[in-house]
This record gives sequence, C-alpha cells and structure tokens, in this order.
Amino acid sequence: MKSIFLLLSLLIGFSAHAGGLPLLHVQPEILDMGTVKEGEEARGTLFVRNNSDATITITDVQSSCGCTVVEPKSRVLAPGAFTELEVTIDSTVKQGDVKKSVQVTDSAGNVAKAILKLHVIENPHLVREGRGLFDGKCAACHVDPVQGKKTGKAIYDAACLMCHGEEASGAYAPALTGYEDLTALQYLISHGTGSPQMPGFSKKQGGPLTQKQVLILSKWLLSLD
Repeated sequence: MKSIFLLLSLLIGFSAHAGGLPLLHVQPEILDMGTVKEGEEARGTLFVRNNSDATITITDVQSSCGCTVVEPKSRVLAPGAFTELEVTIDSTVKQGDVKKSVQVTDSAGNVAKAILKLHVIENPHLVREGRGLFDGKCAACHVDPVQGKKTGKAIYDAACLMCHGEEASGAYAPALTGYEDLTALQYLISHGTGSPQMPGFSKKQGGPLTQKQVLILSKWLLSLD
C-alpha cells in the first residue's frame, strides 16, 4: 500500500523546482523493509525522480554495504520522469535493527540519498556453513578494505566502523571504548565473542587482520578514552 501511494504521488507529478525539491530525488528518503529472519533476503523499492529541466543519466548507484544490492530499472530519465530502484539486502550475520544507505549520482553531478531500515530476528533453521562475516558479499566490506591498512584509525574505518560506529562509540554493534587492558582487547578482537556477528578477526582465526594490525587497532581504541 505504501508503494502504491508513493507511485501515485510521483505520477501526479511536481513542477521541476516546486516546493524546493532537489533536482535528483530518491523517495522515500527512509525505506522500512520490515522484519525478516536471519539469512533471508529483504526486498523493497525506491523511486528516483529527475526534477530538473534536462535529461539525465544515472551514472552511479552505491550502497553502504556489499550485502545491499540496488538495481535501477532505467538509467536515462527525461525531465520529470522517474524510475524504480530495486533493493535487496542479505540479512546473513545480522541481528536486531539494521540500517543501510543508498546513494545515487546523475550525469549532472547531483546526488540523492536514502536510508534503508529492517529488523532481523533469529532463524532457528539457518544453516551457516559457508556463510559468515568473511565470506561472500560480506567479504567486500569486512575483508577486502582492510588489506594493507597501517594505522589504527584506517584499520578501524575499514573493518569496524560500519558496525561499531564513529569513534567506536557503538551503533549496530556495542561500543569498543572503555577498555583498559591492552591484552584483553587484543584477545577480543583476535578471537571474537563466539557469535557469528563478532567472529575472531585475526588471520589465525580466519579473519582479515594480521597480529600487527590487531595490536595497532587495539592501541588506537585505548587512546580514545
């Protein structure tokens, strides 16, 4: 019903600059994709509208995580036209409230963004074999970006920020501040908590971090307090 209402509002149309609309507009700006069991795919639809007076081409569509796939039905939009963005999120190794983002760029340099929200509940029938934080789509976010990073902040931003938030203050996952024991923090990062959402990040445990990177990251986290 929400999608039908949104589609009708788009068909009714707005003048190119009416109401201060951005030249490139994604609707809704916050898309609630509902509740899914872990391992299931959440699907939804966004709409992108060209509010300018010229034909544009969608040149880039990015999501905040490799588990989120966004596909536009059309990339060329005449003035006042719109297209659908089909959104799919893989909920593997996710729990609770999850937030992702989408960014669309057009040939005129305009940028539009939207937030994706969903709630992931436990799936007692989920088979985890071959489906972890360092496998498949998740590897694009948790393994590849951290390769070669040499400073604590760079390692954190590449491997931890999307779950633990800015400055390790907590987001989807708990804060990593408040620790006083370097050895204990190194062990936590290296070996994890035993849950699929926080496996061991050291290479010895199947993760992407060298022992040197674990040490550098741990020292940087301690410096935040």
